[in-house]
Amino acid sequence: MLYKKNLAILKKRYPAYQEILENGTLDDGNITIVETKNGSKTALYQAEGDEYLLHSKYNPEKEAERLVAQLITDGVTAVVVLGFAMGYHLKELYNKVKDKGVKIFVVENNPALFREAIRYNDFTDLFDYQDFYLYLRDDYDSSGLINFIEGHIDIVFEELTLFKLSTAKRYFGQTLALIEKDLEFIIMKVKANKSTSKKRGRVWEENLLNNLYLMLKKPGVRELHGLYSGKPAIVVAAGPSLDKNMHLLKDVKDRAIIIAVDAVVKVLLKNDIVPDIVTVIDGFKSTLKYFDGLDYGRLDQTILLTIPQFYNHILKSWPGPLVFSPGYGVSEGIIHWIEKQRGFLGRLATGGSVAHLAFVLAYLLKADPIVFVGQDLAFTGDITHVKGSDYSLNLEDERKNSNKEYLKIKDIYGDEVWTRSDFHFYLQWFNRLILGIKNRGCQTEFVDATEGGARIEGTKVMTLKEVLNNYCQEKNDKKEEILIRLARYKAEWNPKIKEQFKLIIKNLKVIMEWAEQGLLFVDKLLDCANEKDYQKIVEKLKHINYNIDILKNHVMFFESEMYEIYTEINVDFRTDLEKYTKLVEFYNLLIKGSSKALKILGQHYQKITLKEGV
Repeated sequence: MLYKKNLAILKKRYPAYQEILENGTLDDGNITIVETKNGSKTALYQAEGDEYLLHSKYNPEKEAERLVAQLITDGVTAVVVLGFAMGYHLKELYNKVKDKGVKIFVVENNPALFREAIRYNDFTDLFDYQDFYLYLRDDYDSSGLINFIEGHIDIVFEELTLFKLSTAKRYFGQTLALIEKDLEFIIMKVKANKSTSKKRGRVWEENLLNNLYLMLKKPGVRELHGLYSGKPAIVVAAGPSLDKNMHLLKDVKDRAIIIAVDAVVKVLLKNDIVPDIVTVIDGFKSTLKYFDGLDYGRLDQTILLTIPQFYNHILKSWPGPLVFSPGYGVSEGIIHWIEKQRGFLGRLATGGSVAHLAFVLAYLLKADPIVFVGQDLAFTGDITHVKGSDYSLNLEDERKNSNKEYLKIKDIYGDEVWTRSDFHFYLQWFNRLILGIKNRGCQTEFVDATEGGARIEGTKVMTLKEVLNNYCQEKNDKKEEILIRLARYKAEWNPKIKEQFKLIIKNLKVIMEWAEQGLLFVDKLLDCANEKDYQKIVEKLKHINYNIDILKNHVMFFESEMYEIYTEINVDFRTDLEKYTKLVEFYNLLIKGSSKALKILGQHYQKITLKEGV
């Protein structure tokens, strides 16, 4: 029986779906299964006095073949399909991409219809495909879908495309628009991550390697969990409205914790406001201007929460406590290796903005309320940032020198205000996260005391003066408790840490040797005229690439710098010469990256040896 056969394979991966499908109350009276002209089955769906077929009444297989043929999958690593229906298009899609390792995500909001599909068609190959992912539920959960997809993709290097069954828009109903909006958000997020990684990946990974010893010693963000519970946190960004109320922040010392983004620290200090925590999330050269000329003498009690990819010379010279907060999706292999040596650092999920990091830190601290100040996410008064910030421009000058998109949105007063595409994305991230937190029953209050800018959904709009009067009257010593805890922190190292370093150094040297051999064989290929000898050399190159592929997961070097080339050498090129050029570029990058990594790791190894007194 097809149903039992399909279900047996499906429940290996998704045991919870068996309970959904075998629920005796699962029924949809709108569905009628009918036979097509070629003897297959299609579904007749009735809703609101209308009825329609979900697949062709003549030949659903041919229809699916035509639909899938129109889908461009070159360079695509994941296809998100809206609508399982009777599944003909999915069988065809599977046949098209199964040999390419493309991920297939299916979103279906009608379990009763899905049950009918697995009664009439054999999906065992599809369900057994290791890159098949099914999201099946009739009560749509926005956060659930986003987490499900993001949990199974490379959040940096994935190339997603959307494939919508044409009839899905009818039987999905109003839910379809919500799902499409969430999927577009994921695709936009991945594209933004990819763009950032391409521009900054090499710099980030070099910074991370330089910070390796610090990461072995210093605490991770998990150490801060719950340490400011029930007390107010003020998250200060560099929006233009900060000019209106920044002076009031002088009055919150020991009454609220001030978490400031890097871009606003110099402005705060000039106004005699010393933040309790500073957050940094971008390890690129443009960020260094926030630290040039900074009065470090006033920051000995200020915590710096940083990504591991920030500049080592800044982190080493920071006078106050240093805490690492790794992100998701970037250099995870290196970070996981570090954590094997010293323990889990913790993670804070952000949407890519330093203000996001400051906000989720406040939430991790269990602060209540969490107050936004200077978080315009728009060009209030046609100004980009607070006066005195290194990035402050008027909107006209900003648009002259930018290739970003601009749009109008509603501000906190209901009026229209200009914003930028990346600001708008950051706003959407805040809106979604706050909604998700509230839907989970969290009672934390979120207050927007920016006094201008975009309307952040889920926040109570107040003036900063009202916030201080309502929430910041009582003193507390929780900041001092945090400083004491961080001062006492001591990481426990893996007893075999030196052996682990030696193994990585050895593997890097072997990779360099393989890459040097690869260069020699590419030269031989170019001079080879004999087909038999040519094939022998090709096999040797495949062997070299296979060995490199195995070893590259056990070393630490500049993965992002060579990622695209590494993927390209495994596809067909227009000419052999182009392929050879890519191979040469790939091997040279391996040699260069491994050589640099060896030098940096050697320096860290010496520090560890001295630390242990060996």
